Amino acid sequence: MRNPLLQALIIVVLGIGAGLVHRQLRPFTLELKPAAAAVETTALTAPLTPLTPATSVVPVAPVAQPSTSTPAQPNASVSPPAPSPAPAPITTTPASGIYITTDQAKAIFEAQSAEWIDSRNKDEFDAGSIPGAFHIPPVAFAGGQIPAVINIFSPAKQIIVYCGGGECDASNLVALRLQGMGLTNVVVYKDGFTGWTAAKLPITTATGGGK
Repeated sequence: MRNPLLQALIIVVLGIGAGLVHRQLRPFTLELKPAAAAVETTALTAPLTPLTPATSVVPVAPVAQPSTSTPAQPNASVSPPAPSPAPAPITTTPASGIYITTDQAKAIFEAQSAEWIDSRNKDEFDAGSIPGAFHIPPVAFAGGQIPAVINIFSPAKQIIVYCGGGECDASNLVALRLQGMGLTNVVVYKDGFTGWTAAKLPITTATGGGK
């Protein structure tokens, strides 16, 4: 006789196995979950508010307004500026403005350190002059002429011009001409031939070697 416990165990095992086979043979059902809730359309259908572009604000400088204040009145206590002095009149005085006396002329003559120019008329020069003097009157420069003797004068050597003295201005005129030619080391013997003879200084005549 078979064991009833063993039979019961076999029946249970077979039942469990049949259940498993039955479960495996059941048709597979795919359950789809509902899609996520649609986005509310109200938000999409609402009118869009246009964006206002940003505008750069450039500061504008204020326009200067004309002053309405009363112009300042000149201070009565302040003296007006002094007028500019009038230009000095042109004279026949040499540009160097240097005159020498008879004593200075005597010392220069004895040192033989200068060239001498007699600017008097030809007849005066022929009658007597300072020894070694050249005869160059103002008329020698007429029409832009240049006396040939000037070419032997050195710009570095002093030149003494004289005439009759006193009111005679021929020496000034010749001195100005010489200075304008670049011979700036020019002086005028103001006392002239009159002062020279009054001091009893040596003279020469045209026949006695005057130049």
